[in-house]
Amino acid sequence: MSINNLFVGCEFASSSKYHDIVLIFLIVLLALITPWLAVLTMGVLARGIFNERIGRPLLAVAIISFISVFNGAKQLDGDLVWYINDYMKLSHMGLLDYLQAGGSSIRITEPLYYAFSFVISRMSDGNVFVFIIAVSCAIYYTYIYALERLLTRYGLRHWGAVVCIVFAVMAGITFTQSFQLIRQYIAGSILFLFFVFLVEGKNKKAMILLLLGTLVHNSFVVPAVILLGCRYLWNHLWVKKHYFFVLLALLTSGFLIGDYISSAISTTIFHAAAFKNDGDISMQVIILDVALFLISLSGLILIRKHPVFDVKSSAVAVMFLAFFGAFLFGIHDLTLFLLRFYFFVEWFRVIGIITLVWFMAYRVKSIFPILLLIPLSLLMVQLRVDKSPWDYGGGFVDHLVRPIWWSVDKLL
Repeated sequence: MSINNLFVGCEFASSSKYHDIVLIFLIVLLALITPWLAVLTMGVLARGIFNERIGRPLLAVAIISFISVFNGAKQLDGDLVWYINDYMKLSHMGLLDYLQAGGSSIRITEPLYYAFSFVISRMSDGNVFVFIIAVSCAIYYTYIYALERLLTRYGLRHWGAVVCIVFAVMAGITFTQSFQLIRQYIAGSILFLFFVFLVEGKNKKAMILLLLGTLVHNSFVVPAVILLGCRYLWNHLWVKKHYFFVLLALLTSGFLIGDYISSAISTTIFHAAAFKNDGDISMQVIILDVALFLISLSGLILIRKHPVFDVKSSAVAVMFLAFFGAFLFGIHDLTLFLLRFYFFVEWFRVIGIITLVWFMAYRVKSIFPILLLIPLSLLMVQLRVDKSPWDYGGGFVDHLVRPIWWSVDKLL
């Protein structure tokens, strides 16, 4: 079996019955030293080498388990405080009573999140760690599930899928914000699944997600409607024939609409809230996103005619990012809106990585350079934790090498 087949195609077939025994022994030995590293290693190896029916859930469980424990050690500060306070109130308070009570932290137009929190709180009697696991599943499992469906469309399996998933989860979406902006991060994962259903042609499921995502976080409706419009445009033959002129039109119209909204809001009573400085976006992040967008666009130029490459998904994603990015540039003066809407870009960073991995797998036919994205993705988590204003009881590497019983003891 060729190395490339481990990247895009066939299932692994061991030439020796001792291969699995040696591998299991090494993982057990690793588990005695650094259990969480062993768990993640097992998940990565299972997804990268063995049968996908086993590998997919094992990798998802490994990632979500570690992330849950990592976030469980985080200090209670910022938005997480009122998320947990509201969650614990719901363990002894009716959902309707809670919503009617109002308050600064309650958005009655986003009842689905509170219903989710209510159910988990009642089932667990307000157990905080159960809440962390449930939120981790809502954010990360939804995203991984959508990614697995999308990767199948691109013909990426095994190690190709591992690289894309690890990058998307660890470096694509910002780990240190996922438990500060809980509602928006759940909505972001729903948005990506909404995108996948649209390109798959599962329009009824997509419309259900449009409703659900809006009821989780109202800002969801803006990128969702833009995605819906881009998917509709792709149905027309003239768009496919004049795709790059359409992109230019989307860039222009996105900026003009954003600039008009910015000017309009500046003269209303909402301007004080809209111009509130709630943080900024670093130039390094913007450069990364522009680079990944250009990689995605290059894929459409260089490999769009390859029978395995998923042109539809890439084309719709690039149209969305062109319009949405220009729209964000148009509202750059509305600092609060810019920051909150910009977070939705995070889930689509993986499109550039998928394009890069696909090119290396099908054209260059070498997996080794791309495998470096796995440690680089983990390094990004470490750097984000180091720069974070919140204490996680240690960095990414610290949690990776600590024994599982230490982590559980901290949570109980």
